Amino acid sequence: FEKIGPTIDYHGKRAPYYINPHLFFTHLSPGFKSMFNNIIKQLEKK
Repeated sequence: FEKIGPTIDYHGKRAPYYINPHLFFTHLSPGFKSMFNNIIKQLEKK
């Protein structure tokens, strides 16, 4: 993750982060990869 903005106090400390989509997908567990692929397929139908 790469922090891309300031930390703010909104129900606790929060900050925006960026993660490379390729890195995100390659590090998902098999169950989450399956769920993610199903979501993408459903969105492509719309």
